[in-house]
Amino acid sequence: MITDALTNPTVKAAIEALQRSDRGDWSALFEPNATLYDDGSPRSLETFTRDALGHERFTSIERVDHDGLDVVGAFHSDKWGDFRTYLGLTRRVPALMTAGHESRGRKFSRTGC
Repeated sequence: MITDALTNPTVKAAIEALQRSDRGDWSALFEPNATLYDDGSPRSLETFTRDALGHERFTSIERVDHDGLDVVGAFHSDKWGDFRTYLGLTRRVPALMTAGHESRGRKFSRTGC
């Protein structure tokens, strides 16, 4: 399975929810006040969840760093096509708090994951 390389259980749960397009499991990993940053600008996590799940996913995972919180791999978006991406998460118990994503020069971070 593509997520076998993920070592952090919460990150693994988030990526698996993304892969399955499971909005319930994905959203449960974020705090209610979560903030998403796309290219450094705030964006609604709710909008991202609605738009991305079912349309975006990792096609391979190349590298996992920083205690399993940073993931680099090939990514597919129905809107943007295929590209290499970075997803970085910061964990605050019990939920993930910040995630950063960079692709094709774009970067976003999620807070409250």
